[in-house]
Amino acid sequence: MNADRPPPPGDPRPDEPRPEPRPGGSEPGSAEPGEAPAAERRPDAAADPYATTGAAAGGDPYEAEAASPGPAAYPPPPAGKPPGRPWTIAGLVCGLLALLLVPIVFGPLGIIFGFVGKSKGDPMGQWVGIGSIVTTVLGILLGLALTQSLDEDLILAVW
Repeated sequence: MNADRPPPPGDPRPDEPRPEPRPGGSEPGSAEPGEAPAAERRPDAAADPYATTGAAAGGDPYEAEAASPGPAAYPPPPAGKPPGRPWTIAGLVCGLLALLLVPIVFGPLGIIFGFVGKSKGDPMGQWVGIGSIVTTVLGILLGLALTQSLDEDLILAVW
């Protein structure tokens, strides 16, 4: 055995004094008031290598195990922007571009990005998706109206 290593918990060295017994009779056969007799305690509690309390963890072997408080609650979501916000912003930009430029391309992109942002946790994504549907329809109608009202020569001169 290596001299630099400390002894395992619960294994006193010969030169160290042994712990004094607890008042009230804590010998292996006796029980404290309110505690189950030794015969009724779990016999494998001290031998359990995964125990977090009691003798296996280096604590008091006669310590009563505390009742579990139940499952831990999830922490609240972090304050700030939701994780789907970049998708929502991309949907907003594409929806606005669909109003003025190529609504057939930017409209569906705005709709998709808006609803992806909603699915990733941003509540505004739904409204951006719906707004992109509206701006796509308005962009198509605006494009049709402009092409009908402009003179064909003017359209050809611009292109």
